[in-house]
Amino acid sequence: MNYGMLLTDPMLLPAIFAAAVAFGVALLIVLTQEWHGHLSIDSHEGIQKFHTHPTPRIGGVAIAIGSICAYLISPDSLQEICGPLLLAGVPAFVLGLAEDITKRVSVRVRLFATMFCGVLGWAITGYSITRANVPGLDWMLGFSLVSVAFTAFAVGGVANAINIIDGFNGLSAGSTVIILLGFAGLSLSVGDAQLAYI
Repeated sequence: MNYGMLLTDPMLLPAIFAAAVAFGVALLIVLTQEWHGHLSIDSHEGIQKFHTHPTPRIGGVAIAIGSICAYLISPDSLQEICGPLLLAGVPAFVLGLAEDITKRVSVRVRLFATMFCGVLGWAITGYSITRANVPGLDWMLGFSLVSVAFTAFAVGGVANAINIIDGFNGLSAGSTVIILLGFAGLSLSVGDAQLAYI
């Protein structure tokens, strides 16, 4: 395989650009924490805290900026898929950032915000989970109301599962990368290259 050609593939460039921008913004967040730390620093005390020094909680800002930058330079075919995903994620991002800064947004509110992202994604795209390969459940998922509710439940569940392991340094990022690589492999195995690039 020619890795030089792979790295210059126009479909892959947005991902490389996103990673570079996200890394740069994350570095900037760490280097400027003395300016915003009174709002953004997480204490190192608590049952789920594993870092030994106060750490900025706003790493999601770096990911969001990197993702938006990738969207802006993506080919139209990728923007058609990525745009609705970014838009549907706005409620969870906004309330998550509000929690990171104020530390006053309840778990319940954030759970409902992530579930609403699933409903919003369906409203924008018309897609919801219609099969789970579970006898009985697949029949129920044939009804739109059940399908959309299950989609909201799944989106909220996944987002909060990742959030639970976020206190371990690098664990949520590493787990998410492995999960997304799995999704990319599955997408490629069924011939959906665009979804694999996303």
